[in-house]
Amino acid sequence: MKKLIIFLMTMVLCFGLTACGGQQATVSPANPLGFNPNNPEGWSVEAQDKWQDWSDWMTSKGLPISGKDYSVGDFSLGMSLKKAAKYFSAKPFSETEEDNGSYIEQKVTLNSLVLCFIKSDNHPSVSLREIDITGKKYATPRGLRVGDSAEKLYELYGIPASVSKNVWTFACENETRENFYVTVVNGVVEKIRTTNIAD
Repeated sequence: MKKLIIFLMTMVLCFGLTACGGQQATVSPANPLGFNPNNPEGWSVEAQDKWQDWSDWMTSKGLPISGKDYSVGDFSLGMSLKKAAKYFSAKPFSETEEDNGSYIEQKVTLNSLVLCFIKSDNHPSVSLREIDITGKKYATPRGLRVGDSAEKLYELYGIPASVSKNVWTFACENETRENFYVTVVNGVVEKIRTTNIAD
């Protein structure tokens, strides 16, 4: 009887640890903060003190967002509307324009890709300032698509600089004005955005 009780207690303990494994992440050289892509908001507060060390480590691994990450297919941030039109004018697209007072925003939608062009006093030429991927047809240069798992996002881009309300914000190389955001809902990538619209 004692052997049976010990066996049952051992099994309960093993299953309990296995069940908890999905909520824990192992701290290792590849993951120095113990980041868990299935529970991303849990690491943020504790990790703040370690962020500089992590940022230095991440830079050495080449994971920060940089040049090529600010593009999707033929389109890249800073591209003129005239140049972009050469690529999208041959495809079915819709277009909207909105005057926001200090700037004019022109959006071009190609299936599941939304291109936002801005013209303002600070930026008199109309240029591409924001790219949104909202469907599976388009992928980032690293191969991330809408519908991919949080684990794949983590594998391709590493630990985000912050996670808030399902939006993962990634560190940009040399603190550039561009930003890279990924919306993750229930462990699945729902939207990908690269932008320099805030400057």
